[in-house]
Amino acid sequence: MGFNRTGVSEVDVALNDLDADRDRDKKRVPLTGGQLAAGAITSRSDVTLKAHQSVVVWTGRTTKSVTLPPANALGAGVSILAVVVNQGAARLMVRTNAGDVISASPTGKELGVERGHSVLLISDGMSGWGVHLIGSSESDHVRSQAAPNGAETWYWANQGGNAALAGAALTAAQLYAMPFIAPKRLARIDRLGFNVTALVAASNAKVGLYDNVGGTDNPYPGSLLFDSGDIGTGATGVKTATLSLPLAPGALYWIVLHNSAAISVQCLAVGGVAPLLGTDNALGATSICGLQNAQAYAALPGTFPAGSANIVAAPIPALARRYSA
Repeated sequence: MGFNRTGVSEVDVALNDLDADRDRDKKRVPLTGGQLAAGAITSRSDVTLKAHQSVVVWTGRTTKSVTLPPANALGAGVSILAVVVNQGAARLMVRTNAGDVISASPTGKELGVERGHSVLLISDGMSGWGVHLIGSSESDHVRSQAAPNGAETWYWANQGGNAALAGAALTAAQLYAMPFIAPKRLARIDRLGFNVTALVAASNAKVGLYDNVGGTDNPYPGSLLFDSGDIGTGATGVKTATLSLPLAPGALYWIVLHNSAAISVQCLAVGGVAPLLGTDNALGATSICGLQNAQAYAALPGTFPAGSANIVAAPIPALARRYSA
């Protein structure tokens, strides 16, 4: 059984996609049917949804929030509660009722919806919420380690082509930050990694994950979500860190490498970087490949420091993530 249409064209197109996702892969979108009432609430202010309300179109200019009703108010079984459409000029926060959890949220309690994005909010009828993003700049078709293909698959942050990777020496005591966009489906990162090609004895590095600050207007690393702690780089080879962190669908994140010494690591070529951050100053200049910030080697800062320089030439560290689901 498919989902009822709302009369809001953007939402109805997304429901077509969601029905197709469910039919193709019931494990990925575990819905057994549900309904969306027609019509929409349009608001510039904070909204608290009631159980019978289903569509919010938000048009405000400053960050506000949509608070969900208790999931158990919707009755047993899996159903869709609402679609939230951000047509405003700032980020919109979706927040849970007390005791409920949003599976795609790093905190479990709130989820940022950027300008121009919309989300389907999926309730389990008890205390859990799933999210399906409407409109994303990256496909939801990514391999996870739960996939039955037998292959371990990693993704380089900000990779934009198949240009060959090569080892290059980093500057000591730097924060190297590389962006990537999360899949529009719910995905969970279980590994971060990099590859040391030339060692420095007794050296260490940290790899971490940051969320994005500045929304879609000024992407920049924001708050620390994960710090690996010291990883020995006194030997060559692949270095990894284990975590288990759900990503907000379609959101921008940053993998950060902090090195104590001038080790060499496998690096992206300038021609193999995606134009995610645009070009540096004049038209026709080299793409901005990432960010670099000089910092004494220590624990990763809770908030990424201001004043970073654009990376527009080698070295461009190849920083990778792996998905568990």
